[in-house]
Amino acid sequence: MSRYLSVLRGRLQLTAVGEIYLRAVQPAFHQIAAATQRLQVPPDQKR
Repeated sequence: MSRYLSVLRGRLQLTAVGEIYLRAVQPAFHQIAAATQRLQVPPDQKR
């Protein structure tokens, strides 16, 4: 299917290359998600 994903018994799975890539980029996505949550203003505090 691709370098990163494969289909095994009808299920989508990461290839070895995909797992390496995910381990490399996942921490950055967690940092972005945490920063986005910190930037969100609660509805009762909107100006």
